Amino acid sequence: MLYDAKRWGKTAATTFKTPHELRISKAEHAALIKVLAMLEHGEIPFGPIKGLLRSLDESPLTHFNMIWLSAKVECGTIGCIAGWARFVGNDVTLFRSLDKTEQLRALFLEADGNIQPSQAAAALRSYLTTGKTRWQT
Repeated sequence: MLYDAKRWGKTAATTFKTPHELRISKAEHAALIKVLAMLEHGEIPFGPIKGLLRSLDESPLTHFNMIWLSAKVECGTIGCIAGWARFVGNDVTLFRSLDKTEQLRALFLEADGNIQPSQAAAALRSYLTTGKTRWQT
């Protein structure tokens, strides 16, 4: 299910850094907040990299895994935080440069395929509220 603001209301912390402070666009900011809500509400299940069929798949995402932006696998279509932001934002140009800042690089590129959705939610919440990515392993 896609992010439903009426169903979930606001996320637990409502004070996020502004897009300007994070050096991202308003659309990227809004998409990350949607992904955070979905991760925190258990709407994006973990998907193992098993039976990779093709990478950079354009099918609707069904699962989470930090190893691929988007990829078709046996369980459905997996995506990382950036892949999910593109999906919920309905814009494949979001986060065109995954490493335009040190903290985005840490958020998008410094995690492995074993990161669980709850860990991604914590790192994303840290990024949105403090501007710093903190991965809990």
